Amino acid sequence: IFEVLIQIPFDFLIVDGEALHTQAKKAVAENRYAELLSALQILRRLTDIQPAFVDALKGLKGKPSSRLSLLAELFKGTCLAGLNQYVDFVKADPDKKTNLPKDGTVHELTSNTISYIELLLEYSDTAGQLLVAQVAGAHVNLTLGSKRAMGAYLYNLLGKLGLNLELKARGYEDMALSCVFLLNN
Repeated sequence: IFEVLIQIPFDFLIVDGEALHTQAKKAVAENRYAELLSALQILRRLTDIQPAFVDALKGLKGKPSSRLSLLAELFKGTCLAGLNQYVDFVKADPDKKTNLPKDGTVHELTSNTISYIELLLEYSDTAGQLLVAQVAGAHVNLTLGSKRAMGAYLYNLLGKLGLNLELKARGYEDMALSCVFLLNN
């Protein structure tokens, strides 16, 4: 009876999860990285509830817990790809000389990156675990390793931002204004 009762709601959960994954994947492909944070939130919840679901669904036909695991793996892949692509996006921002603030104030890329980092820190545990798995496999203490991996990710991201801003600063003809731009950013 439990299997019959749970089947339809569980199917809806998987279908909705797959639809959300498709939206997240599309957002990453279109460089809409703020939406990546929603995917990290979903992944966090999937990871949190997965053990309880596995216990509750143990012994049912059709292996529903494996469908949930597959959904979590899809989100992991998309989130990890999005994290890595954001670093590449910041590094290769093609807008080198145009869109420079005339008065040397904070550049839009700096503002967006800082906002992204502030929001990402809310999911640093989930993102860190993804980054650890990418770099070291399963041979690392996940708690300590995820914090280090997240720190390394942020260091890399801010380093790429700094290099990009230095290139942008060369777009100013006035050396003093170039220095003010670098100080502000």
